[in-house]
Amino acid sequence: MREGKRRGWEDGRYQAMRNTLASDRGRKVDGQRKITIEPVFGQIKYSRHIDRFMRRGRAAAQSE
Repeated sequence: MREGKRRGWEDGRYQAMRNTLASDRGRKVDGQRKITIEPVFGQIKYSRHIDRFMRRGRAAAQSE
């Protein structure tokens, strides 16, 4: 198991996004995203039976 936190996840872009989502506007925008975007991905996965990658390995999954 990893001891401590992952390197690079405490500063920079990650922390900026955490701060953005923690604000009132960020919570509102993220809530709206869940309503408008997430169901689309769920419908695509269900309709096309896409629930996993067909190829193995990170590079193969990224190309897929």
